[in-house]
Amino acid sequence: MSKLTIALGSLMGGGSKDYCPDCGCDMKSNGTCPECGYGEQDDTEESADEGIKMQALVDIKNDLQRVMEKIDRLIVNGD
Repeated sequence: MSKLTIALGSLMGGGSKDYCPDCGCDMKSNGTCPECGYGEQDDTEESADEGIKMQALVDIKNDLQRVMEKIDRLIVNGD
């Protein structure tokens, strides 16, 4: 269905059917387009973000362990 037909249909009260803003195809009930994939989440971005966050937590943990080792040495040496 052309974008012009969609626009005219919505102006004239042409039903409550949703159409993809990218390609004009009928949208699924979950808001995604079966043709072009509009509205689908990109799992690779989420996985990359989670990986970055996990690496940051591991780095913080390692830094804290090094600080604790230095504190232990200071206590043992009596400094």
